[in-house]
Amino acid sequence: MAKDLKKTLETMMRVFGKKPQEATTVYTAECEWKGNLLIEAKMGEFIQKIDEPEYMCGTNLGPSPLDIQMAALGSCQEIMYVAFAAVMGIQLDEVKVKVDGEIDLRGMFGMDGVSAGFQKIHYVTTIKSPESKEKLDQLVKAVEANCPVMDSLKRPVEVTGEVKFS
Repeated sequence: MAKDLKKTLETMMRVFGKKPQEATTVYTAECEWKGNLLIEAKMGEFIQKIDEPEYMCGTNLGPSPLDIQMAALGSCQEIMYVAFAAVMGIQLDEVKVKVDGEIDLRGMFGMDGVSAGFQKIHYVTTIKSPESKEKLDQLVKAVEANCPVMDSLKRPVEVTGEVKFS
């Protein structure tokens, strides 16, 4: 599988180098309220139930939006480790990422001037590999510089929207 992954990624990088317009894509999620605090999010061909825990008056039928954000960062990191390792010829035996997001829930209610989002996000990546520390350090630098979810969390991203009434 790693050879197929490596070949595919190298081909994509060659194509994008010659035709940058080919690299632009759009990810879409369509979310629909299903009652109480339950949401169904359609992402491509997948449907994910998103809810709140019972202590927040949800029905706990799925992860919360904040859980999804933590999972997005952790899974993006892991995918990038696997992808870059394949391209760099680095053997990985295991990659795990644990992500913690610290939030003050008063912000959700507009209380005390507290920001509504996370105050702190911290992750711990555990890599099991027979490779040298030097090679693994190069891998870490590549992943941390190029993980799309981490980049989106670290820098200001333009967010626009509109509300329609029917």
